[in-house]
Amino acid sequence: MKKKTWLSILMVNVMLVLFIGYWRTKDEQSAAKHQLIAERLDALENGNTPDFTLPDIDGKERAFLNVEGELILLHFWATWCAPCVIEYPSLLRLIEDFDGKIQLVAVSSDEEKKDILRFVKRFGRGGQHTLHLWDPEQRVSEQYGTEKLPETYIFNSEFQLLRKVPNTEDWDAPRVRDFFRFLLEQTEA
Repeated sequence: MKKKTWLSILMVNVMLVLFIGYWRTKDEQSAAKHQLIAERLDALENGNTPDFTLPDIDGKERAFLNVEGELILLHFWATWCAPCVIEYPSLLRLIEDFDGKIQLVAVSSDEEKKDILRFVKRFGRGGQHTLHLWDPEQRVSEQYGTEKLPETYIFNSEFQLLRKVPNTEDWDAPRVRDFFRFLLEQTEA
């Protein structure tokens, strides 16, 4: 009987040590990841925006730093992401309503190009101020430190980060429209 009790106590202690070690490792990994994301955001804010080239939905290779506009939205999304789907129509309206002053670069992390094509057919391409790129390996979203979808980075014409918008946004909201009007006024000044 004493042997069983001793073994039970030993097993509980071993499990406790393993559990504490697991969580400590997870905390250290999380802290390192957040530090890396903070460093990437600092670089973006200082105008050190990394270029990338991805195929658009027509198969043509496009370089991000070749996009021209007073403001450029780099938007990470996917067709399987429910919040992305809900947000998308208001994002297209924002681009359309500002009539060429804002460019949208929508980077999809879908595994299949056909899913993007079906989505764009249903919701629309967004006109000449919207560029749909395909990144099935999520190479670019990782390069920019994107943690979850959707996520949007707002750049000025010199590719300096002005704001990061994690998660969904109501791009039709008056406060959002006012914010973009303010940013555009600053670029004209």
